[in-house]
Amino acid sequence: MKELLLGSILSLLIIPSVQAQYSLQDLKPFEVGKNWQIAGDVRADMEKDQTLYIEKGTGILANLPNEKRRSNLLTRDSFGDVDVSMDFMMARHSNSGIYLMGRYEVQLLDSWGVRNPRYGDLGGIYQRRRPDGSQFEGHAPRINAAKAPGTWQHIYISFRAPRFDAQGKKTENAKILKVILNGYTIHENVELTGPTGGPISETEAAEGPIMIQGDHGPVAFRKFEIKEFKDPEFHLKNIKRTLYRGEIRPLLNFNWEGMESEIMKVNTIDISDINEELGWATVHEGELTIPETGNYTFSLQAGGESQLLLDGKEVVEKSWARTQWSPRNNGPVMLEKGDHSFKLIYSKVDGWLTNGLDLFVESDDIRRKSISGAKAGIVGGSEEGPVYISAEIPRVLRSFTAIDDNGTEKVLTHVVNVGSPTGMHYTYDTSTGRLIKIWRGGFLDASPMWNGRGNAQSKSLGVELVLNKNTSVPEGYKSMGYDINSDGYPTFRYTLKGSEITDQISTNGKSVTRTISGASISGSRVVICTAPEIEEQGDGLFSINDKEYFISSYSALDLSEENGKKILSASASGNTLVYTIIW
Repeated sequence: MKELLLGSILSLLIIPSVQAQYSLQDLKPFEVGKNWQIAGDVRADMEKDQTLYIEKGTGILANLPNEKRRSNLLTRDSFGDVDVSMDFMMARHSNSGIYLMGRYEVQLLDSWGVRNPRYGDLGGIYQRRRPDGSQFEGHAPRINAAKAPGTWQHIYISFRAPRFDAQGKKTENAKILKVILNGYTIHENVELTGPTGGPISETEAAEGPIMIQGDHGPVAFRKFEIKEFKDPEFHLKNIKRTLYRGEIRPLLNFNWEGMESEIMKVNTIDISDINEELGWATVHEGELTIPETGNYTFSLQAGGESQLLLDGKEVVEKSWARTQWSPRNNGPVMLEKGDHSFKLIYSKVDGWLTNGLDLFVESDDIRRKSISGAKAGIVGGSEEGPVYISAEIPRVLRSFTAIDDNGTEKVLTHVVNVGSPTGMHYTYDTSTGRLIKIWRGGFLDASPMWNGRGNAQSKSLGVELVLNKNTSVPEGYKSMGYDINSDGYPTFRYTLKGSEITDQISTNGKSVTRTISGASISGSRVVICTAPEIEEQGDGLFSINDKEYFISSYSALDLSEENGKKILSASASGNTLVYTIIW
């Protein structure tokens, strides 16, 4: 069997108790069996189950099990609270899993095209197992964010270890804080009552290794990173709250003297007992104990105006915000270990805002955490309900659509969004005749079009693949709109240099097939993809941008290069060109 691999080579950098980036130059950081190898490139066989081919080199960790070699992989280091991220590639119909602390599994599976994912599908949190072998709990991902086998996929897991008292008794369960799969959040704040099936031990602990399942099927990894976090205590003490009532002017520019006030000693930063919509302000003052000397970032989340001072210096500037907005901060400040005076000012100047106030702290090795001692009425989500559009039947919706173009938002104003019951949808730009993006999951979030003043934009409800950011109009192009066929899908029509073209796009949940027909394309070369990286995989299959997705066609595909970019083009068969995007 030919050996192959992919390769992003990272330098090995291990900072104790903070971050580990594994260069995958060798297997020294792991306890492994002979089914695990270091490689330089990897490729899946799209037609054959459980098959990966690797090439010699470094930068990729590959598992190629057989009947005799089927061991799991464990990191030699143990961890508690961690963020784990990595790229991974599944072989067709393959199975693996990432075990936090060797005990809590996030499933890796080729779940390409699954419509209703369960706990055992890609990204699912696996079930627990009773002594008699029966299973319970388990948490399915919100959507199926799986890509095709042979593509590089990305997973990020934020994990909080269980907590124990001095006698070793568990006081808090482990928790999956967040899982992001291929850019889509599939889990948030999932409590784990105990180890899932197949752990290194059924006994929970404060620390443990990261384990990757190696006995179920071939899988490969790269860009393997682990960041560990501490969880020290920040104590607020000697807190005094002053509640002011009267005419509250914006931006905290009002005279405190002479206002009606009520002073009370409190144990937390809390406004939950105040029910008035406006006409009041609070000032919390006291001491904050810093556990260790270092740089700390403080953030405020508030429904109104707020400001934070430490030792008399402003560390979060006074400003207005909505309650559901992300906490705001001014960046890190250096603080010595010990007690520091604090003053937190909050004023309610808009009755329509939800009352809410919370104070957070974070650093390079401390996750953002509330230190208020009480949530004080903070609520999540939008103040207005979302407007979602489903696609149980074919849907066609025109709107503005924004795409990210190298960090700059680009708004397209003449797009048609097409939703399919297959669960794969697309956006087409009628002003240029280009297929802009495809996505898998829900159809559209039309909230921006309806809530507030409305901005006519819609957002996809799933994992996106942006195919085209080019907004230039092709020479001789003129849109002629689209027709809706008997199945409810559009056929786009346009003229190009005076000749009429029809453009049909169909999906099956796993791929998108595009059929372009017209007399003017007969015998000509048609550009179907331009990208920094395009590589031929054989049998008419081409990898785009380091196996981000694939393109295939029954027509002959040609690969060329111009101005530093690769160009994939095809010859039409008669008056028709057909190609498929596999993702």
